[in-house]
Amino acid sequence: MPTFRPEQVPDLLRYATSLEDIPAFPVNPISSLYQGNFRLGECLLWTIESIRVGYGQELTSVERYPSLNPILVNSTTQRNEGQSATDEEVLEAVQAYADWWNDSASFEQK
Repeated sequence: MPTFRPEQVPDLLRYATSLEDIPAFPVNPISSLYQGNFRLGECLLWTIESIRVGYGQELTSVERYPSLNPILVNSTTQRNEGQSATDEEVLEAVQAYADWWNDSASFEQK
């Protein structure tokens, strides 16, 4: 996955509302989970999370990924591993990231 920068977050957020399935997306190379299809918005939120937690830090290629796979997990929902977030949960997460981004304290470099 390329190294994204904070100024790319608005463009990523613009497309993150897409619930379209895509056939492939880069995952953490140490992940052993075969995911099959990916949902575009969920993958872009994962990319934004990598910017949020890693920007300005010197990370190894594996550490640049925020988790093993681009899967949204709602810790309050009882789901079996491998069950996807609902469309509503993805859109709720997009709004949460948009709110975070619009907070002027998010990144001084904006």
